[in-house]
This record gives sequence, C-alpha cells and structure tokens, in this order.
Amino acid sequence: MKHFFRTIAFASVLATAACDHYSTQDAYAKCSEIVEVTEGVESALFEQCVACYENCGDECNQPRLDRFVCPDQEETSAGGAGGGS
Repeated sequence: MKHFFRTIAFASVLATAACDHYSTQDAYAKCSEIVEVTEGVESALFEQCVACYENCGDECNQPRLDRFVCPDQEETSAGGAGGGS
C-alpha cells in the first residue's frame, strides 16, 4: 500500500512539473514586477496578468500594453472582430 501512495505522489509531482502554471502567490509576484499598480489605475490589467500566469505560466504573452493572454487565446483574438457580409 505504501508503494501505491509513493507512486501517486511521484506522479503528482511529475504532473506539476510538466505544467508550468504559477501559483496565485507566484503570479502576484511576477505581475507586481510587470504591471505598476498605483492609486487610480484600474486593477483589471493586474488581475488579467495574474490569471494569465496562473493558466499558462511563462507562456503568458502581453501582445498589447493593456492585455495579457495565453498563446491559444492570442490566436483567437488576433483575428479581430471578423466581418461577415
């Protein structure tokens, strides 16, 4: 039975290592370096930054000054409004 729990624990560590997501605390620290949050500045950008780093880790991109996206989100938003005739 101990072997089973060790195997589960080891698999969990490997899965965590394979996913390069940030913890909320690490995402806050990273975004504090990137986004200057001052009084009067909307915190939505900071929250977007945190969510991005939590979801996709170091793959998080900032294609514009007012936006943080994961690579899969960047592709879908790059097309713009798309115009149907």
